[in-house]
Amino acid sequence: MILSPQLIKPHFKTDIYRGILAYLEKNYPALDIDQLCLDSGLPRSFLTTPGNWVSIKFAYEFTRLCKERTDNPRISFEAGRQRRRHASKVQLDGDQRTRLGDIRAAPPLQSPEAAAQFARTDGRKPA
Repeated sequence: MILSPQLIKPHFKTDIYRGILAYLEKNYPALDIDQLCLDSGLPRSFLTTPGNWVSIKFAYEFTRLCKERTDNPRISFEAGRQRRRHASKVQLDGDQRTRLGDIRAAPPLQSPEAAAQFARTDGRKPA
């Protein structure tokens, strides 16, 4: 199968779709996932290969078809929530911690002039 350059632009990694496909397999066993992928423009094997990318055009079509064929307008949200819940605990240094608990937010990169725009005007120091 020749892949359309319009569908494989580097907008989204296919890692996202591996989780969505697993969710569809588990929760919609009657759905022909191979055909869904082909009708969206790319074969399932492309979507399940790590390191591949898909375009926004593919993402829109895939999402539209998922909603249509599952008759569930919230399918993307539910699949994403399931994937996040499944991956929320990881094994680190022998103990279980939530993945989100181990992420530290980086401070925003701002110039002093930009930061001054958001300074408090009531004289109190920011928390």
